[in-house]
Amino acid sequence: MTLLELMQQHKTDKADHRFDIPYSFFFDERRHQVKAVLEIGVKRGASLRVWEEYFPEARVFGVDINPKYTRSASERSRVFIGSQTDHELLRQVSAAADFGFDLIVDDGSHMSDDQVATLKYLWPFLKPPYGIYALEDLHAHVKFPEHYGHQDCRHPPMSDMLVRLMERRLVAESCTSGSPGICIYGAMALLLKGEVGAVPDFGEFLKQRT
Repeated sequence: MTLLELMQQHKTDKADHRFDIPYSFFFDERRHQVKAVLEIGVKRGASLRVWEEYFPEARVFGVDINPKYTRSASERSRVFIGSQTDHELLRQVSAAADFGFDLIVDDGSHMSDDQVATLKYLWPFLKPPYGIYALEDLHAHVKFPEHYGHQDCRHPPMSDMLVRLMERRLVAESCTSGSPGICIYGAMALLLKGEVGAVPDFGEFLKQRT
């Protein structure tokens, strides 16, 4: 069964957005090698079921702020409840995965401050090389401004930050040190990890270049 068929079977909106295309591109040929997957924002667990079937050798972890979604766990997956910016919670999740993830998906609050905080904490636990950090629904603040207004956020929307990073060629300059390359597909971005390196400090980057 293809990844798209799995997404459709489990009724996740990832199929509607055709997020299967970039995930398939990066993982189809090595999906049996993936050992740990983390998704931020699990709700009823549709995506967790997809990852369980698509990555048959992987342990699957989820984080959600709503306690009722503990029921989304299964024999193959474990769900942690709390904020995606809670370092202690993220430490517990990372420890459960032996401090190494092959894929991290941020489908959580869609607020830039939360996305940046989660990315900066979890990036060191993304396995080099070929680890993928996916940021989904970058269009949320445009499509649903009443729910995702960024006026109270320290950081502008992640989509704006990624565009600026690419415009300034920071990614091209940083890839040699292991900082992320960036693949944009529709309303998602995938940060590709090199051998080593820290995630760029988005806040400092914007301060220096605006």
